[in-house]
Amino acid sequence: MQDDYGTSADIVRIRLAASQEKLDEAVDLYDKAIQKQRSFNGSVSRAYYSVFKAISAIHMVNGRAYKRHKDAIAKFNEYHVHGGDFPRETGRKLSHAQQRRENSDYDDFYHATQDEAAEQIAFAREFLEQAKSYCRMHGVMID
Repeated sequence: MQDDYGTSADIVRIRLAASQEKLDEAVDLYDKAIQKQRSFNGSVSRAYYSVFKAISAIHMVNGRAYKRHKDAIAKFNEYHVHGGDFPRETGRKLSHAQQRRENSDYDDFYHATQDEAAEQIAFAREFLEQAKSYCRMHGVMID
């Protein structure tokens, strides 16, 4: 598929690069939170957005796009977790990541712990690698 913005493969690569950028931001915020004894909420949020961008790349491999996070995640679970492309554990981790992100962004009384942030970053890192592998298996050249 070609449009004014490039091919769908170009968009997949852009989204995966954005996912990596969000992951790098999460790690930077995590490190700063440790150094300056600040909140880990920003790190938790950025790690979630890394996962979301990777999900958006996976959808684009199949010619799909969703504006709302809720829809993108529901369809990812429907097509790719229940469809067997990703382990069921990924769906559970995704649900936890989304809930933590919402808490960290909207709950005035939520304070992510260092362990929660580290877990969120680890999941984002793992998921990005799985997403890249999925995209490669479906013919998108990455790196």
